[in-house]
Amino acid sequence: MVGAAVRLRVWGELDMATCPLLQAALAEQWSDGRAVELDLSEVEFMDVAGLRVLLDAQEEASRRSRTYAVLPTIPTAVGRVLEATGTGTALRLLGD
Repeated sequence: MVGAAVRLRVWGELDMATCPLLQAALAEQWSDGRAVELDLSEVEFMDVAGLRVLLDAQEEASRRSRTYAVLPTIPTAVGRVLEATGTGTALRLLGD
């Protein structure tokens, strides 16, 4: 399904221990040529390692000329990290 959008749903914690799983899932989508929509609505905790994965994914999508967006339903746990680091406007939200 080259070119078809895929939605990745992330839940629980997005931290040093779980980031490799998201990185692997994203890498698989890039190799398939898919656009990626990331649903973080069920993330209960995120640290800067999680933020780094989100920002790196956006850079990788741009480098590969792929579409990548985060669904606009941002949970408090993610919003806190974005606000504390001043990166809230750096992520492309679906619909932007």
